[in-house]
Amino acid sequence: MSVKSGLPTWARLIAREEPASSPFSLEESLAVDATGNVLVAGGFSGTLHVEGSSLVSSGGWSSFVVKFAPSGGVVWAQRFGGGAGSDSASGAVATDAAGNVAVLGIFRGTLTLGGTTHSCPSDYLRSLYVAKLDAATGVPLWSRNFVERNGGAVDPTAIEVDEAGDVLIAAGTTGNTLWLTRPVKAGSARSMPGWLRVGVLLFLL
Repeated sequence: MSVKSGLPTWARLIAREEPASSPFSLEESLAVDATGNVLVAGGFSGTLHVEGSSLVSSGGWSSFVVKFAPSGGVVWAQRFGGGAGSDSASGAVATDAAGNVAVLGIFRGTLTLGGTTHSCPSDYLRSLYVAKLDAATGVPLWSRNFVERNGGAVDPTAIEVDEAGDVLIAAGTTGNTLWLTRPVKAGSARSMPGWLRVGVLLFLL
């Protein structure tokens, strides 16, 4: 919106097929980086249309992240999904000082982020995932997943990036055992938790 008038300076439609009700139909989230780019993240089933581009879900539901330039043009659009019977959705998005994008979401089955495929131990469990995406391309730089092994539900609440580039996430769980997976690759920057607090779950990555 214009600072002077409060009127929209541009508007874009992200159109998706009307899906059946699902625990993966999270509300979309939005963030604006330091240079005015707008990030939108969420989940979809079927086909997602945005400014002449289309993303097709894999498995059932898939996560999406779209980056718009300050002028409203699409910089990139990424879809992250898994194999047959898998579902995922992005629940929160944030950016760091360099414009890289941090995403928090949920999945079940499998989820492929870049060259790494994460998996849940059972189709009946939902896992959290967190990933940092490259500012220019949206390609994952690293990713992690958190598994609730006792059948409890996990829900993404919030994600933020501090001045040092550390990623902080908050999430809720109804279970009592949360497992943190190994990092994507040895030495991957910011991929191992610095600390965690459990109750409402808070992690520093």
